Formats: sequence, structure tokens, C-alpha cells
Amino acid sequence: MSSNNTYYTLDRQLLSIHSEDRDYSKWPNANTFEIILPEAYMNIQSLRLLQISLPSNYYTFSNYYQNTKLSFKIKPKITTETMFHYLLSNTHNDYTITIQEGYYTEDELAYELQNKMNDAVTDYLISVGMSSTTVYDRIQIYYDSVSQKIWFGNTADQFILNFSSELSYDLSACDQTNIWDQYTKWGLPSYIGFNKETYTASTSSTDITFDYLGEDTDTTWLNASSNDVWYIEAPLTMNIRGEKNIYMEIEKYNSYDELYPYSELTSNTYNNDYGGKNKSAFAKIPVTLTPNNTIFNSNDLIGVSVFMPPLERLQKLKFKFRYHDGRLVDFKETPLDFTIEILYFKNAIQTKYNNPNVPSFYP
Repeated sequence: MSSNNTYYTLDRQLLSIHSEDRDYSKWPNANTFEIILPEAYMNIQSLRLLQISLPSNYYTFSNYYQNTKLSFKIKPKITTETMFHYLLSNTHNDYTITIQEGYYTEDELAYELQNKMNDAVTDYLISVGMSSTTVYDRIQIYYDSVSQKIWFGNTADQFILNFSSELSYDLSACDQTNIWDQYTKWGLPSYIGFNKETYTASTSSTDITFDYLGEDTDTTWLNASSNDVWYIEAPLTMNIRGEKNIYMEIEKYNSYDELYPYSELTSNTYNNDYGGKNKSAFAKIPVTLTPNNTIFNSNDLIGVSVFMPPLERLQKLKFKFRYHDGRLVDFKETPLDFTIEILYFKNAIQTKYNNPNVPSFYP
């Protein structure tokens, strides 16, 4: 080569980033934040997600995800009771409950729904004049672990599950999209196996049992010895284990392409809504939810962007963590951290050494 040629070496810099490094006044949520790098990097050949530690105790059910509310109606049937007239006067109004935000097993969610629904009716009865000791405890909810479906029941009164109407959530404190128009994950009923419909309970004059519980266990769920019972079986299986992947975006430096979910006009010549987004994400991070542990995904990560020609200058990075449907991840302020590998071309002066003297102790 002539003396005018410039020689370059490919150098490597590791950048450690923690969610606590962000400006909290600008970026209150860890799912979206920007940082200024400790120095400007030049002639960038590639960026790669080398390591990431994510909390696994973020929630499946969160007001942030708009999946904590449920509405229902009660139609009383036992006319001889004092509470009958109070319940009858409220037949056309919904009782709306809000479950505790968090991560549930199927049985835990069944108990949460059962208690919240009974409490909602109890609170109404007390508010309209019944004794403060009044307790409404007729709603029973059961998770059938064999069919993986949830059952709603009532030991005396007919009821309606109103899942066809959108429930309101306060999203003023977060930059989150409205999810009601989605085909899945559009609200709490979607997670427990229901569609956007109104479900009216069916009646039974005999006990509703689950025989697989065995001979030594009471197999009866709803006991119809005193009066008819009412029930609704979810048409679909429960799906409450959360997302399987988190998408990490780095603004301007993404390399993933994605298809848009929830297409419905793919056969149309005009207004066809089948399509995708180019360079929508930087990395797709597999997730295994185990509450109160930390997810370490260090080996099988695929997140890299290569620049040809090299990126001239890199001084700041903006990150976003979301799901495939666009919902931002609600980390609940649990810290996360990750490492970005930066490969860059470094100007190198070629030095030639002529016949150096070698010490005698080298072979």
C-alpha cells in the first residue's frame, strides 16, 4: 500500500445501561427513556444487545394494560327474601369490579373475582339501606383445571356477564394505546376466556359437579338441593400467563420487521389492511415469567444492527420496551439493565519494526 492509505482496526466498546440512568423528570416510566452516552462514538460498524436483565415481577394484570375491570348484573329469584326487592330495583344496572393489579395463578384469579363480585353486591345492598352486617356470598367461581376454563356460578340468582361494552380506564399518567378494538387482550374477560358478548346464566335443578376430583373429595361445585343454581362456562380457555416476548426498540437503529396484528380486510382490493412495519424493533427478548425472580437472557439474544457505510457519530440512544400489539411494558418501577456492544472503526497508524533484538530468555 502507498503511504497515503489509511489503516483501521475494528475496536469494541461495551456500554452498560440501567433504567436508573434516565432523567426521571423527562422519562417517568422505564419503558421509554433516552440517555446521552458518556462519550461520542465515531465510525460505528454495528450495535448489538449483548446482555439484558429484566424483572419478572411486572404484572400480567394492570390498569396500564386495561385488563382489571369486569361488569355484571344480578337478577334475583328468591322473592321471599328482604334483599330481593333491593336487588330487583338494580337489575338493569351493572356492578363493576376492579381486581388487584398483579400476577395470578388460575385459582388465585378465580378467588379474586369471586370475592370482588360478592363484595360489590354486598356494598350495594348496604348502601341502599340494608344492615351493615349484610353479606351477599352467592357468587361462586371455579377454575376447571382439566378443560382449563373458568366457570361463573350463583347458588340462587340469575346473573349476566356484560362483556360487550367498553370499560373506561384513566390513562392520563401513561402514554398507552387503547386496546378495546383488539381481537385479543382487549380486557379482563379476554384473558379468562370470553368474547365481546353478553352472557346470560343458564339454570340447573341438579348439582354441578366435577367428577375428576375423585372419590375422597366432594365433587360438587354448585349445590342445587335448596333451589335452582345458575352458571356460565367460559367458551375459551384461560390465558393469564402474560406475554412470551418483549420487543426492545432503539430509535433510528432498529433492524426487525414486523407484521401488524389484527388484520381483517386482507382479501380487499382496496383498503387492504394487511401489512407490516419496517425496522420496528432492535431486539426480540424471550420471556419466562417466574414472579419475584429476574430474567437473564444472555445467550440467545438476537438484536443487532450493522451500518454500511459506518455510522459517523453516536452520542445518544432512545429505548422503548413494548409488546407486539404496541402496549408498553409496565415495569412498575422495578429496575432493569442491559449491555450494548458497540463495534467501531478506529484509525490506526501502521508501525513497522525492523529486526528488533530478541532477549536471550525468549526461545
